[in-house]
Amino acid sequence: MRGKTRNALLGYGINTDLIEKIAQHNYTVESLRSATKPKLAQTFTEDEIEILKARIERAPFPHAIISELVRKSGGCCAYCDV
Repeated sequence: MRGKTRNALLGYGINTDLIEKIAQHNYTVESLRSATKPKLAQTFTEDEIEILKARIERAPFPHAIISELVRKSGGCCAYCDV
């Protein structure tokens, strides 16, 4: 997964475990948006699908905010502790 996609997913508030799963299946933000629930169900649980659909429909956090939060936390995500 390219860093740009990973950062975009972080900006939508998706945790790193789910981002890794997304990466393993070569999804991008756009392919997640356009995928149907039955297609996503081949890879993700119902709970994960609900999270993905809800999060990628809202505006992402600006990249500058994410960068600043990561810098202040010493590179460790406070949400998922990674």
